[in-house]
Amino acid sequence: MHDRYSIKAPVSTHWREATCEEVDCRKHTTGWQTHCNVESELGRMQVEYLRSGKSGRRFTERMDVEGIVVFSFSPGQQCFTTYTKKIEDKGHLLLRESNGQRQILEPDRWMWDFNESMEKNRR
Repeated sequence: MHDRYSIKAPVSTHWREATCEEVDCRKHTTGWQTHCNVESELGRMQVEYLRSGKSGRRFTERMDVEGIVVFSFSPGQQCFTTYTKKIEDKGHLLLRESNGQRQILEPDRWMWDFNESMEKNRR
């Protein structure tokens, strides 16, 4: 059986949620609008959520000519998009899987083992 080598940066350990400001989100800089159609269940739920104040965001509200509720959000606040950002000081996980066992290796050891494995497979 051959060893399997991989390089990973799992979301759970190597990434974190990022703010709009950190990722230069356009909505954060300029503000944005959310249009909610109260004819749909989703639209009604969105309107209810925003009007309840649970979002923690500042907005104005108006009804357009087609009966759509338009929420206008001012710049400088987190939008509703979820962003992630790589944790800078986290290196990748260098893995070797052999006989059902997974092992995390140091970079030099991983490279050495990987090269040795490639040489064996060439023969």
